[in-house]
Amino acid sequence: DDPYASPVSSSQLIVTEMMIMAGEAIGKWHQAQTTQEITASDGLVQLPNELKLPYRRQPAPDFKSREAESRHMDFLYAMNKRYPHAWYARRFFNSVQVSEDAGPHFGMG
Repeated sequence: DDPYASPVSSSQLIVTEMMIMAGEAIGKWHQAQTTQEITASDGLVQLPNELKLPYRRQPAPDFKSREAESRHMDFLYAMNKRYPHAWYARRFFNSVQVSEDAGPHFGMG
């Protein structure tokens, strides 16, 4: 247990994980939807999916351009200072971008 970490209840963790899973599910569903009108043999028409979804993307950090700070972060990790290391690593993260185009999110893995 980390005495400096804010407490997280099991219910808060479950809600967080479920929100991530729901976002992934709706994203996969959206990609599988048709973008063209389809007419079935019985005359029923399936209209194209025009639903626009927001995707949160985050580019990977550039550790090489900030070499001195990167060495300091590696030092914290080597000294087994996990909480300060994690806090310091956030300094390298790029801003999140919201777009209609899916893309990678560094912070989410």
